[in-house]
Amino acid sequence: MSIVVTVYVPSGIVMAADSRIIATQREERREKGATLITERQIVVSDNAYKVIDFTRVPAGAATFGTGIIQDQSVDSHIRAFEEEATSKKDTIETIPGKLLNYFQKRFPEIEVGFFMAGFGREDEISVPYVYALNTGPQADVRRINVDDKG
Repeated sequence: MSIVVTVYVPSGIVMAADSRIIATQREERREKGATLITERQIVVSDNAYKVIDFTRVPAGAATFGTGIIQDQSVDSHIRAFEEEATSKKDTIETIPGKLLNYFQKRFPEIEVGFFMAGFGREDEISVPYVYALNTGPQADVRRINVDDKG
């Protein structure tokens, strides 16, 4: 379980998250004709980076859900994404879709959640943008700090 918080006001954005990664160890064994299943939670790390700032785009991401993919932490994959798939021309409006596509292409069955936040320009005014992303079989990306009117 992760705790991720994103707070935004017109003048600033705050993102925070816990730093613990937990793995579930599952054991099945036969005993007296029945299958017994035991699951234990094991602390993998208390020093994970779940809030990541981008260097090419004035934006950040907070991650939850799966914490390790192919023996690397999710923040390592986000850094690789930034190096391989972004440019200084990207904005907070283009990065969420690119991040979703990056994870879906490489890890289509892995479920990772993200909040992404940054400032975009609307009528020459800086406006906070906050997105929710989910990868895996139920993948989606949506801006969550806007109403039906935009």
